[in-house]
Amino acid sequence: MASVCGDKRRALTDLICVTFSHVSHVYKIISITERGANRQTFPCKDQKTGLTKYITVVDYFKIASAQKVKKLADQEIAHFLRVAAVAPAERRKQICKLYDQNNFSEDSMLKSLGLTIEKNPLKIAGRVLPPPLLHLSHMVEPHDGMWDVRGCRFFQGALIRSWIVVNYNTERVSLSHIRTFIEHLLRLGKGYGMEFNDPMTIQDMPRARIEEHFIYFKRMFPDLQLIIVVLDKNDELYGRLKKIGDIDIGVITQCLQASTVRLCKESTMFGVLLKINAKMGGINNVIANPSSPAIFNHSVMIMGADVNHPSAGDGISPSMAACVASLDRHASMYAVEVMPQDHRVEIIQDLKQMVKNLIMSHRKVQRRWPDKIVMYRDGVSESEFITVLLHEVKSIRQACAEGIQGTTRPTHYHVLWDDNNMAMDELETLTYSMCHLYSRCNKAVSLPTPAYYAHLAAFRAKVHISDLFDQYDGSEGVTKEDIMNAARMDNSHPLSYTMYYSTETELSS
Repeated sequence: MASVCGDKRRALTDLICVTFSHVSHVYKIISITERGANRQTFPCKDQKTGLTKYITVVDYFKIASAQKVKKLADQEIAHFLRVAAVAPAERRKQICKLYDQNNFSEDSMLKSLGLTIEKNPLKIAGRVLPPPLLHLSHMVEPHDGMWDVRGCRFFQGALIRSWIVVNYNTERVSLSHIRTFIEHLLRLGKGYGMEFNDPMTIQDMPRARIEEHFIYFKRMFPDLQLIIVVLDKNDELYGRLKKIGDIDIGVITQCLQASTVRLCKESTMFGVLLKINAKMGGINNVIANPSSPAIFNHSVMIMGADVNHPSAGDGISPSMAACVASLDRHASMYAVEVMPQDHRVEIIQDLKQMVKNLIMSHRKVQRRWPDKIVMYRDGVSESEFITVLLHEVKSIRQACAEGIQGTTRPTHYHVLWDDNNMAMDELETLTYSMCHLYSRCNKAVSLPTPAYYAHLAAFRAKVHISDLFDQYDGSEGVTKEDIMNAARMDNSHPLSYTMYYSTETELSS
């Protein structure tokens, strides 16, 4: 037995279940000793509890299969980002240095295979698109992928009439902290064009029986629109709260870290307002008319689709398919459909019904059928393009044809299929413009907003079912009906017309 440092000891005791060749049981590691094997008694009794502890050397066990991989710790994520997030010029410098160190030009193995590696990178012609003008309360021009919102109001501020604040972090946050935070939030929100009534109630709550709390609040305040919840960082209650709010009672939730409430930093509070405004039916910004893509002159429905798969090592949990579709002429508000499907299947199995529901949702808001459809499909590898064409394009066409007159055939972007006959310039302009409509920040994002929202909706569905699969053998007794009830979101649910999913991790620091 070797001495194990703190981080490695924590990783082993947090993660690992092991098996032994001579027995069929699975054991969880509960502790790592720093005492050598020559100083141990096998087995030994715990002096405090009197229970027998089984001690073995690490070479004697093997890690049990199908264990979930836990999330990296914050410091591990920070270290990973420092290593991986390298500027392009620095990345090129590192690659050239690697080339020189390995002397590829004289490598005998490469020569025997007839391969050569050029030292200088390949030069290709690129194109820099001008950023679109954005419309908030007035025109704003992005610079370097960002835009200044000082002195602006949101394009359309939300009205929050009935809302409450619930504190599940009473050790670090007092009611006085919350009242001060609310005072600042309402003042800042008013400056951005949002309207808040005073909260209906502010309450400290015990961390037990949270389902009963939410049901009680919904009964007390039938018109409840928003619940702001104060939690700890990486709080274990997060998944349960989101499932109860999103699925069970149909009320938007916004979770906050204790530090957000205590410090009242204006920049952090602005981020909170961006999220709340989008979730509550407001519009943060739109593409201004001078920059508006030509396809916006038609009644167009912009869609995004993605599938979220279980983590590595999880051989049980279902994949989550999500599809979103724009509801307004600015492509800023979206309806959503979410369906669980077979484990690690990338092709969306129920796409036909999902698209049909979204078209009906679009018509319900716009009072007309869309003339054109554009679909941004994320997460498909090149090897699956043909399968997407055969299955998903067919599903979209069938959804458009079943009793829905006047809808043209859809566009798939990559470009896998184009019945709208859009010029490449128009597709590029549309796609780049859609990267400036993400509601979470005043920055351009690397993915068109509908595809981003589909990704977030699929991830949220994964959060909704997390309690069902939390344990190592937690799949026992879980039925397809349980999964469907916990994860499904369609146009029969009131929140399907909102962007309840619009942030992947909402515990703002």
